Amino acid sequence: MRELMTSPHKSRRNVLQCSVPGATMGLAGLGIIPRRDASVAWADRLPDARERGLEPGTLHYSSVRSANGLNLAVAEWGNPEGKPVLLLHGLSVSTHIWKHQHDAAKTARYRIVAFDLRGHGASDKPSSPQNYNRTKAWADDVAAVISAKQLFKPVVVAGSFGGNVAINYVRHHG
Repeated sequence: MRELMTSPHKSRRNVLQCSVPGATMGLAGLGIIPRRDASVAWADRLPDARERGLEPGTLHYSSVRSANGLNLAVAEWGNPEGKPVLLLHGLSVSTHIWKHQHDAAKTARYRIVAFDLRGHGASDKPSSPQNYNRTKAWADDVAAVISAKQLFKPVVVAGSFGGNVAINYVRHHG
């Protein structure tokens, strides 16, 4: 098994095939249970999943531009025609926290979309504190992903600070 590319010094432009070990957590509300040896494909930018015919269990990366010009790294897997589910991670982590939810059998009914919050993972990391201390900026990032990925009434699953981001999205965007 080859390791996931998590180091900022490694280029995401390289395609890496790897196996993801199982875990003991899952999305109980959706019935998503982790599996062992899920095949994952990493790439810098791939066309939208609908254009590529997303296969259940295959992870696709793309990029979405936020309202203030930041590039947000987006991961997508599952059924492109399924019920949309948006995953929001917490502080000091990235979309990799959801890697154990790539079970093709359990996600076959859902279109799973997760993105790295600003300053996290492969998303842009602006240096100005103003880019982090306004709740509307975080909410606008969620709105940009929902709009770009055409998610109609997505189920939002959020952990830790992601819950705060979700609440602020509702506050600013209804």
